[in-house]
Amino acid sequence: MRTDAPTNWTISEFREENVTNFALTFLGYEIDSLNIENWFVSPVLDFSNTEEASMTFDVSYASKIGRNDQLRILASTNCGKDYSLEVYNKKGSVLAVTQSETAWSPQTADDWRNDFVDLSDLAGHADVRVAFLLTNQNGNNLYLDNIELFVSADENQIVIEESMRAYPNPASDFIEVKFNFNIKEEILLRIVSLDGNVIAEETFPNTLNQTYRIENIKSTNNGMYVLQAIGDFTNLSNKILIQQ
Repeated sequence: MRTDAPTNWTISEFREENVTNFALTFLGYEIDSLNIENWFVSPVLDFSNTEEASMTFDVSYASKIGRNDQLRILASTNCGKDYSLEVYNKKGSVLAVTQSETAWSPQTADDWRNDFVDLSDLAGHADVRVAFLLTNQNGNNLYLDNIELFVSADENQIVIEESMRAYPNPASDFIEVKFNFNIKEEILLRIVSLDGNVIAEETFPNTLNQTYRIENIKSTNNGMYVLQAIGDFTNLSNKILIQQ
């Protein structure tokens, strides 16, 4: 988080359909001060090896009559020295999933909306940071969850329950590999032939829930291969079929 601006972001507990959940939360209902900018900033993100990037997140917020809390997402390409690019801006009823004059807390899955943000203007940069900036208007509580980053600008991202999935399969021009880990780790991702030859490999640091694209398979012979993902806590493999 930035230390030079007021912040009221916290991780809060709430009950949804009788299940305890946690989410990044701005408790704006009780804050009387107006126009206070509250920052929540990501770690440094490396988009230097991709031509596209995007982000999705779940938001739950209820607007109050006459109050227009504003959520903006700003981006920096110089490790946070400045945030010159605005990639998201919603406030009041546009930001909200519903309206409530009482303190808001999500109760069901219908109280959430999934928003997509194209970050392709950040592709090619190695020192990216993304900031969620909430400007308080004494409106209501806002919840964010499932913030995910992708090295693709496809709005229809695949959601997986398993730890890794490769697609398309069969593949011809490229293979996208989506991860779903509980903790970050450096992953060595490689394609190996059935006789043990390494066809392609690349290392990806800080892998959590990203999607990576392997594009150098166009000259690969048709056939069955093994996709391996190796890390300190991970040793995964999937069979993939390459058909040109």
